[in-house]
Amino acid sequence: MKILLLAFISVLPLVSSGLEELEYFQEKHDKSFEGINPLDTYKDPDQFYTAIAKNLGVHTIAFDAVRNEYGWEKKENEIFQAIVRRSTGLWVIMVYRLEFSPETKKTKMESMVTRWVKIDDELKVIYCGKEQNETNNQNKSVDVTP
Repeated sequence: MKILLLAFISVLPLVSSGLEELEYFQEKHDKSFEGINPLDTYKDPDQFYTAIAKNLGVHTIAFDAVRNEYGWEKKENEIFQAIVRRSTGLWVIMVYRLEFSPETKKTKMESMVTRWVKIDDELKVIYCGKEQNETNNQNKSVDVTP
């Protein structure tokens, strides 16, 4: 029992050290964030960072990057969305689009295409690139030997 407790205590600072608080974003961007609570009030840190990202316009920056780089535009019968995650000092956004059938209202997963965008804390795009669609790679084997 003592060994487990010591291991937990030694990992705890590593887990909490990567999280940025509301004050960090307020100071960094010289603005207040209305309606956003401190990080520790959220059940999931992703909810906090998504609220910050929306307030900063990170989604719009990512959509603009994909539009400029690949010519993506929202089309009829197509879903065009983004998922934002936070890494220390970096926003990582998966922008994706996929078709859906207006008759059945079901998405066509085989049509899914993704692009990855990385945005730094200055809100500058530092990467906009392709990522293989995992549904197309299900039957491929990957050599992981060194």
